[in-house]
Amino acid sequence: MKQDITRVGPTRLRGAVWARRRIGGSIGAGLTGLLWGGAVRVLVLHHVTYSINSLCHFYGRRRFETGDQSRNLAWLSLASLGEAWHNNHHAFPTSARHGLHRFELDPSALVINLLERARLVWDVRANQPRTPGHPRLDRSATER
Repeated sequence: MKQDITRVGPTRLRGAVWARRRIGGSIGAGLTGLLWGGAVRVLVLHHVTYSINSLCHFYGRRRFETGDQSRNLAWLSLASLGEAWHNNHHAFPTSARHGLHRFELDPSALVINLLERARLVWDVRANQPRTPGHPRLDRSATER
C-alpha cells in the first residue's frame, strides 16, 4: 500500500511537492519557464542594446558637440534603463547618470543613487548638464 508523501514525509519534501503542484510540475511548464526566463529575456536585452548602438547614432537630438554622431532617443530610454541618452553619455562618459534633466528618465541612475544612499557604493560621478567645456548645440540644426 502506497503512502501519500504530502502527509507523512519530511517538511522539505512536503514543501517541494506543494510547490510542484502549484507551479506546474511538468516538463512543459519547465520548458515554458526556460523559454521566457532565458531565451526571450536574452533576445529582448540584445535587441535593446543593439538598438542603442545603432538607432542612437542616426535618430534623435544632439544636445552636446561630441565629435561623433551620437544622439538622445527619448522613446528608447525606459526600455534601455536610461542608456538611450546616448549623446549625454558621449559628452560625459564617466558619469553614472545619463539623464541630465528631470524629463530624461534614467532608471539605472535611480538605482545607483539608492545604492549610494545606502552606502553600498561610493565615489559615484554624476556630471551636471552645464559643465564648462561642453558647448550646447543648436537644437534646430541637428534634429531629424
